[in-house]
Amino acid sequence: MIPDPALQFYKQFIIQRSGIKTIIGRFTHYNEKHKSGEKYFKQDYVRDGHLNRIGADFLVDENGIIQKTYYGKFVDDHLPVEEIIKWVNENSL
Repeated sequence: MIPDPALQFYKQFIIQRSGIKTIIGRFTHYNEKHKSGEKYFKQDYVRDGHLNRIGADFLVDENGIIQKTYYGKFVDDHLPVEEIIKWVNENSL
């Protein structure tokens, strides 16, 4: 995971914003996920970027080549952790 507060990668890869996908996300347990994640933060945090920014996940190999892309179907939709672990295990040196 790479933080991108300046939106450099979002601009480079033309990651979309979507009001409709934001609304869909509200009906896919977003609030529950967000609430359960708050326990990991010891202090208040400021969310960067737009609330309607749709996530995109990229698996990049050791040569910097993107091997897999995943564009969220709604806000808070990401590549499943299990799939990331599987990819890492299959591509470990």
